[in-house]
Amino acid sequence: MSAAYRIKPIYNELRVEFDGSFSDSDAAELERELQRMISVMPVGRYNVLMDMMGMTNYSTSARDVLVRVQKSFAEFAKRTAYVANRPNIRGMALWVAHLSGDQNAKAVASHDQVKAWWGTSSGREAEIRRAL
Repeated sequence: MSAAYRIKPIYNELRVEFDGSFSDSDAAELERELQRMISVMPVGRYNVLMDMMGMTNYSTSARDVLVRVQKSFAEFAKRTAYVANRPNIRGMALWVAHLSGDQNAKAVASHDQVKAWWGTSSGREAEIRRAL
């Protein structure tokens, strides 16, 4: 496993914590590890937390890999939350959630917002429409 991330499966949560720079090789390794894990985990039982608070930068190729990973999460997870507090990382998280097409994936700014997101039942775009 790369030093750029740690995967922590918990009872009903799959947590990926990022630290430092996220490179192409890190992304490829993460994708392989997650695909292997997802293939044996029960569908619809887990929420996914992509904790990017420790990520400092990323490559565009690594970002593209995260879109593919999120598409896999769409078939496996109840909901996915990308938590990031740096503007460039949060922007990437928004991009990943949007391009994946998964209405159950969302970028948020705090762990409290993660809990709130996991507690709702509407999709990301439905929440936005309701707020307008």
